[in-house]
Amino acid sequence: EGGELYFSDVYADRDLPPGIREHEELWCECVVGALYWKDLYKLASEIGFSTPRLVTAGIFDIEDKSYKQFLGDIFFYNFIVVDVCTTCPILIL
Repeated sequence: EGGELYFSDVYADRDLPPGIREHEELWCECVVGALYWKDLYKLASEIGFSTPRLVTAGIFDIEDKSYKQFLGDIFFYNFIVVDVCTTCPILIL
């Protein structure tokens, strides 16, 4: 039993308000579906994983000025994290 799970995604520095999550053009920019990074840790713990370990991180830059203005002071990051579960059944896909 047990295993590792790698997450490679865009995360936000806070919960995103509904007005941002509903912006159709920003869905294409991969930011409006971004999970608040602390929620990743919370969800991992709830399903039996250890605290995720950061593998790589970087700032996810929004280049379009109108998008930056719309998003305000929200920052986005691209993380790769690994998480270990010692109680989860192994599933090979």
